[in-house]
Amino acid sequence: MASKSRNQQSTNQAEPTAEPTVEPDTAPTEPQVFDDFGGCLDLALNLISASDEPGLALEFGVSTGRTLQAIAAAMPAGSRVLGFDSFQGLPENWREGFPAGMFRASPPEIPGTELVIGLYADTLPSWEPDEVDPAIALVHIDCDLYSSTKTVLEHVGLHLEPGCLIVFDEFHSYPGAERHEAKAWAEWIDETGTEFTVLARGPEQLLVRLGA
Repeated sequence: MASKSRNQQSTNQAEPTAEPTVEPDTAPTEPQVFDDFGGCLDLALNLISASDEPGLALEFGVSTGRTLQAIAAAMPAGSRVLGFDSFQGLPENWREGFPAGMFRASPPEIPGTELVIGLYADTLPSWEPDEVDPAIALVHIDCDLYSSTKTVLEHVGLHLEPGCLIVFDEFHSYPGAERHEAKAWAEWIDETGTEFTVLARGPEQLLVRLGA
């Protein structure tokens, strides 16, 4: 399963620039390293599937729905899968070649999933898991921009517990990466003091597990 922002790969991948700016004290010495863009998400889904425990899975950045469909197929029975997206494309310019409006798409119909349509700043302040929902097991952050990632962590972070897996889809190794998902994550970690472990890295991706 090849995963790239909004389920597309750039035709001209930039040379790696820098490692993520945040490194936890509890990080294993040798996180798994994947050459393909889908490796981190695949590993996260394999870990959740092997646990056979139902969980809540949240994807931020759905676009055509290819990765949301894969998440829904892999989650154990009794899970709930939600996809958040405005479907209007990027709300602002991101990196070179990815202007505002990129990734605009029609909301997909994917069995076993629910869509929350709108800008994160509009939908997340009033969102919270239902009382009957299982714990959040997976957060797939494919929203690219600093502003979007910051909004997600600000609101969803309140509901995250140790053991939750977070996959960042564009965290490192492209020009300007330190100004977007990585920056929002670093600020959230600094503000909350949350412990985490890096489990894997992909060409631009990062998989972390919350907790020591």
